[in-house]
Amino acid sequence: MFANPVAFGDWFKGQCKKSGLPNDCGCHGLRKAGATILANAGASSYELMAMYGWSKSNMAEVYTKDADRKKLASYTVNLLAKNI
Repeated sequence: MFANPVAFGDWFKGQCKKSGLPNDCGCHGLRKAGATILANAGASSYELMAMYGWSKSNMAEVYTKDADRKKLASYTVNLLAKNI
């Protein structure tokens, strides 16, 4: 549909402007929101890396380090229990 990623970003920014959203709204915010939601839902760094195409874990860890630790701990305990 779009010739390149920049074309999509420009289109999306225009749609945000038409909708009356703040000037700092853009498609990167959607990626950030998605990564944050997934991290808070218990997605691991490696799962985020696979989803977003990141080759190094440092980008994924931006989101997972701030995720709700209680949810992550519960998820991990359940994962361990299922695999013992």
